[in-house]
Amino acid sequence: MTEAIAGVLVCIGLFFIVVGVIGLLRFPDVYTRMHATGLMSTLGIACILIASLVYFNWIENTFSIKELLILVFLFLTCPVSTHMIIQAAYKTKVSLWHKSVSDELKDRESL
Repeated sequence: MTEAIAGVLVCIGLFFIVVGVIGLLRFPDVYTRMHATGLMSTLGIACILIASLVYFNWIENTFSIKELLILVFLFLTCPVSTHMIIQAAYKTKVSLWHKSVSDELKDRESL
């Protein structure tokens, strides 16, 4: 049963990683690509780490604090780094996709 739970979590993690890679290849501009890679790195790797935690905790009877520390570090740093990269791209005037509907930061920047 526990191996099945770990297998399902690995499959969910791989799904997020594959969708993120497809988004990285298919999306038109840096902003949407960073959204895809941010979700991929946070959710995909987190599911795989949780699967590792479940497997080694219940099957091998060893609890590793390393996976928990990696998860905490991942959830704290990945969204922040993604936001900072997108903010740097916007401040260096990387253009939006030509079919973008609105630029909500454009009005805020003039204030």
